[in-house]
Amino acid sequence: MGFVNERVEEKDRRTFKNKWGKQITPSKWTINKEKNEILFCAGKNRESNFCYDFLFYYEGDIIEIATTRSVKDGICIWSFLSIFVPSKINK
Repeated sequence: MGFVNERVEEKDRRTFKNKWGKQITPSKWTINKEKNEILFCAGKNRESNFCYDFLFYYEGDIIEIATTRSVKDGICIWSFLSIFVPSKINK
């Protein structure tokens, strides 16, 4: 089984911390239950309605991804601004 988009049921709720220590409890995520890997939107950037931060839970660590979103001809285009990978998994 691969990644699946789903709403997080109460019994499955988890809280994650970003690199600034902010706690986030997602209400929906993309999850690979076999590998316990989770991707979710951590929120919009306050400076722009088109910037989104995502957290990826991987092997017990959080990878942070800053993105922008645009729409052209009805197609949503995501671009990476930055990716923060903890040093212990960035080898």
